[in-house]
Amino acid sequence: MSQEPSKGGIEGRLFIRVKHSGEGSAAVTIHSTRPLSTPRIFTGKTPRQVVSTLPLLYSVCGTAQGCAAAEALEQAMGEPAHPEIVRARRAVVWAEIAREHLWRIELDWSGYLGTAPRKTTLAAAADFMRQFKKGLFPNDDIFEPGGGGLNETPDEALAQIDELENLLRRDIFLESPENWLALGTEGQLDYWASSGASSAAGMLKRVAEDGLSGLGQAEVSSLPLLPIDELEDRFRATDAEAFIEQPTWQGNAMETTAYTRQIEHPLLRNLGRRYGNGLKPRLTARLIEIAKIPGRLRSAIQEGESLEDPTAGCGSLVPGTGISQLEASRGRLIHRVELDEGVVRRYRILAPTEWNFHRRGILVRALSAIESQSIEALRRKTDLLISAIDPCVGYSLEIG
Repeated sequence: MSQEPSKGGIEGRLFIRVKHSGEGSAAVTIHSTRPLSTPRIFTGKTPRQVVSTLPLLYSVCGTAQGCAAAEALEQAMGEPAHPEIVRARRAVVWAEIAREHLWRIELDWSGYLGTAPRKTTLAAAADFMRQFKKGLFPNDDIFEPGGGGLNETPDEALAQIDELENLLRRDIFLESPENWLALGTEGQLDYWASSGASSAAGMLKRVAEDGLSGLGQAEVSSLPLLPIDELEDRFRATDAEAFIEQPTWQGNAMETTAYTRQIEHPLLRNLGRRYGNGLKPRLTARLIEIAKIPGRLRSAIQEGESLEDPTAGCGSLVPGTGISQLEASRGRLIHRVELDEGVVRRYRILAPTEWNFHRRGILVRALSAIESQSIEALRRKTDLLISAIDPCVGYSLEIG
């Protein structure tokens, strides 16, 4: 497991320190150098300037960032995009989620197993994302405020979904994702993992063999869909900057991850009865989510099924203000914008890292529960949990 994930750019870094006496729970501190004031560079910019620049600033989940920006700006402009455009954008975000999950499985899980990541898998995941986006938005205007040029014949996008499904069958599940999703018990999951024939299977097998299935169990609530009027109150409050830096909801630190999105799946409920939200359920949640994506994308494109309702939970906002919430690979992404005479007056972004790596959040609580008798064992377990919860940025880990 690498302590130096390949996430750079302007996003800053997390410095995580774990101090352990060898006799009880660990003391954990997190220091972030994330430049949360970066969105101020958009002050005075037009919506079109924002959407052409913002996705380029983020080396991780740039599509999700661009989509969130477009939706917030359109709301502020009073010019919402057509529902088909919104649905197509969300489909591309979910394609990005698939790519990110595949990369984490091949890079992080292979690293724990001591095997080399398959470059062909990494390349295929990137190519899928690129070609799927092109199949829906051939003019590369996905973030155009008010809606870009959507392809009238989505045949290429559908063909790319087939490619994703084949990739998952060959390199992850060793069977169709649909068949894998039928697994409902730990016994069935363990039998599937016993071959160790893919990084995914091998990782679950190794975690069980090492006795780490319940590693990091901790009580943290899942972040709900936030009512837009209440969220607006938080962004307008005098302590808005503190909220963005260390967000809480109803006084509590919250979790927003693939695990919280998939928590109601029967297999996760089954695992949860024994391991809570420990390591094995977290890894399984990533697999459940990626296995669902081909079917979700087909339903969205062929049947017009919604990929989350961006207006759900909305209240009212004053004219010129927009707030968007959408699910990115690592959790909920929130953008807020104020426009004045057609240009940005204020722009704010609340990313999932601030929830999950909060000083009272899920990572701190999970790490605080670890009991290890050696520094190396503690380091190994800590790396596993950080990788499973997955920050949007690189991190440095100090064990003392």
